[in-house]
Amino acid sequence: MHGEYREYLRCSVEPLFLFGCVQGASPIGQASPGKLGAGASLKDFELLEKLGKGNCGTVHKARRLLDDELYVIKQIDIVALHPDELQQAVVEAQVLAALDNPYIIQYCDSFMDQDQLNIVMEYAAAGNLHEVVRRGQETGQSLSENAV
Repeated sequence: MHGEYREYLRCSVEPLFLFGCVQGASPIGQASPGKLGAGASLKDFELLEKLGKGNCGTVHKARRLLDDELYVIKQIDIVALHPDELQQAVVEAQVLAALDNPYIIQYCDSFMDQDQLNIVMEYAAAGNLHEVVRRGQETGQSLSENAV
């Protein structure tokens, strides 16, 4: 039963990549038009540390082996997802791929590897805005309007 469900999920998610529903994304073995170049896969990265874990996935700091650049990879185990959660994960990749703003962490690519949807994002060394504000509050330093 588990194998049949896994195959159902692969057949549900991979066509979204094959037919361009997730811009910049690639299924296993397919070329990727993402910002990282053609055919990105998990083999192209070294996972360095776990940054967080949520209901649907785990976020890792990763280094791309080609150029030592740092990225964040959100890995979503599609087998563990309810069909509604699976759809949300695919929509998340679509929305992130469509955003292009200098004030938003940049989407770089997404791809399937084994039973995981991997979403590759720009790495923000200073953390997210919440963390920056929290550190400022702890030290008594407020952020200037330009810094925000």
